[in-house]
Amino acid sequence: MSLDLIPQTTPLYDAVPEGIVRNWILERKSLPLRTLPGMEEDRWADYHLDDIQSLHKKGGVISLYNASVPCLIIARRLDWDAKLTGVPAISLEHFLFSNDLETSKAIALLQSLCTQWRDEGFHLVVHKSSPANFGVISTMAPCGFDLLCNHLDYLSDAEAAARLSKPIDGYEFGEARPDEEEQVAQLTKHNYALMDRFNLDPMIPNERVPDLYYEWGRNAFHGHSDLVWVARRDGKVVGITFWSHRLRLDEITGVNCALNQLGAVDARDAGNGVFRRMTATVIAHYYDRGARYGTIATNVINYALQRSVQGLGCRIHDSLFTFRKNLLHD
Repeated sequence: MSLDLIPQTTPLYDAVPEGIVRNWILERKSLPLRTLPGMEEDRWADYHLDDIQSLHKKGGVISLYNASVPCLIIARRLDWDAKLTGVPAISLEHFLFSNDLETSKAIALLQSLCTQWRDEGFHLVVHKSSPANFGVISTMAPCGFDLLCNHLDYLSDAEAAARLSKPIDGYEFGEARPDEEEQVAQLTKHNYALMDRFNLDPMIPNERVPDLYYEWGRNAFHGHSDLVWVARRDGKVVGITFWSHRLRLDEITGVNCALNQLGAVDARDAGNGVFRRMTATVIAHYYDRGARYGTIATNVINYALQRSVQGLGCRIHDSLFTFRKNLLHD
């Protein structure tokens, strides 16, 4: 069962009927942000149609379509990850098909594709899926994917969080300065969460993970995050949080929301409310710029962070499974 490559020079919806993709999105109701307050379903679908079309145009992205099934697959080569971990990896970003498709056919498509990726030199495939996406989840185990971790997505009401953005004696909070890039990178390197997918995946050498986070911290200053927000004590960076402001989401849906990408506090400053207050102040910053909500994702076993954001009045509004497959075991 083959899939045809859609050239990046071809607009996605010239090759795949947009109406079919919209139906898949609405049928599954499993893509992110659907549960944001005030989100209208049609506008939510409009946003993901736009997001999928934009993804198709990006470097390292592979779009594949089978019109007879029909099925659309969009994958992304994880070149940055591979460079830092030494493991050639690819991310299955979207696996879209109708609920009416027989599971055996979806499994056959994915198995065929995994064989192709192995032959092309990839060692690892990663896929993130909503627990609501039963059609895709039912293909994971038969195709040799393991469930690696589960993330919870917490939602903060920006106005309520802004009221909690009070000072803590000895600390200041604000946007990182360009000259703090190295401090941020070092803190990210030494204080990342031990339950992230890079640490949990047995294929990733643990000794390479700190350098990956160091580069993540540096990249946040160079376009990979919209905002780097820090906590300082005695003029030194002791807490960091990286954020993106989904302005396109606001343009299409009318829901203004900022999303947390990463957060950490120096172990010597943990346990005294720094992360909670740092998060409140950055959400207050976004609230002053029109954001109505902030979302914060964390591993289900990161109890400390959950307690922290629950102290801001955040509530769970979504969750995400991460699956992985070792292609060398086929």
